[in-house]
Amino acid sequence: MKIAVDIGHNLPNNRGAKSIGDEDVMVSEVGERLAVRLRMSGYDVLMVAPARAVSVSDSLVQRAARANDWHADLFVSIHMNAGGGRGTEVWIGSEKGRYIGEKVVSSIAGLGFRNRGVKLQGKDGKGLYVLKHTRMTAILVEGCFVDSKADMELYDPERMAFAIWRGIVAGLNRIQARPTLKRGSEYRNEVMHLQSLLGIRVDGIFGPATEKAAREFQRETGIQVDGIVGPETWGEILLK
Repeated sequence: MKIAVDIGHNLPNNRGAKSIGDEDVMVSEVGERLAVRLRMSGYDVLMVAPARAVSVSDSLVQRAARANDWHADLFVSIHMNAGGGRGTEVWIGSEKGRYIGEKVVSSIAGLGFRNRGVKLQGKDGKGLYVLKHTRMTAILVEGCFVDSKADMELYDPERMAFAIWRGIVAGLNRIQARPTLKRGSEYRNEVMHLQSLLGIRVDGIFGPATEKAAREFQRETGIQVDGIVGPETWGEILLK
């Protein structure tokens, strides 16, 4: 599975918030540690933050384009918050990302931060560019508030990176725990769930009709067309 990690801001014309803490420093500390943990867990990781950009808009365009061009399965943007509040929250690009978002925000809250929940872009606030323009499931993590004394006393980059990693892995395990399905598979309940997601007749039998629907889905999403529903196909169905 391919995960694009975006370390927010960190460019001369795209600086993060700075108060008690410095967002640019904090997201680098957390993002780099997160990438190491994800790679150690067997995920392919691409860091998508650009080395240079002519404007904030250009910076955002580059981040989303790199993730899209790489055909990432998951986009994770690391940020810190500001504005007088406290706690942690996760923004999601669509409802498909809610499960992972909830796992991540709960994991960070387990460090002692106030849980501000999962927020859906376009509904709970203005849309965020990288969530709107990435084609895969995308989450944006607001780890804590750089202008909150209470949050900054709790902040530790190693612990926060671990919490985000733990939330992502817990969320993705929903996919990785799915059995591989193919013609003749006996996992009746899983086949029924698959059929409902594919929008075909639900009978729990992986026969010619289900294989055809799986092949059509694979062809439409640009993945290997073999009619076998393994981790890659489950990921496309459950996260896209």
